[in-house]
Amino acid sequence: MKPCVVDASVVAAAFFQETGAQVARAILAGGGELHAPDLLLAEVANAIWKRHRRGEINEAEARALLADCLRLPIAIAPSGDLVEAALDLALRTNRTAYDCLYLALAVRTKAVRPRRPLRQTVRSGTSSASARPSAARRQSGSSRAERIQRWSAAKPG
Repeated sequence: MKPCVVDASVVAAAFFQETGAQVARAILAGGGELHAPDLLLAEVANAIWKRHRRGEINEAEARALLADCLRLPIAIAPSGDLVEAALDLALRTNRTAYDCLYLALAVRTKAVRPRRPLRQTVRSGTSSASARPSAARRQSGSSRAERIQRWSAAKPG
């Protein structure tokens, strides 16, 4: 199985039993090689905080969810190691640098296949690896569940 880069929407869907939770749990528990930039931890912590602020979970549940996140079998990569490639990708693709941290990690880990708009970026010095952005991070204006389903269907393997 090829490496897979996951984002916070996958973890949040699994934790909060949102639509798409079954797919998200299958990704996280599937035994595949999972990767994420350390940004994932802040994003998940923020999602947990929002649930607490809205009164959906109490403080003990919030802390337990974060502990569960930290135990997930995801190899966490330091954003500092990815930020230059992420900025290059962001400048070339008009995507946020945040999203491009995930893409840069996908390029580095060879987690995705080439997609025409990014081939030029990859060839121009970001990486010699191939790239296809995570559909979960690239689809704007759609529900989180739809993004997870598209991401799951698009992932290599």
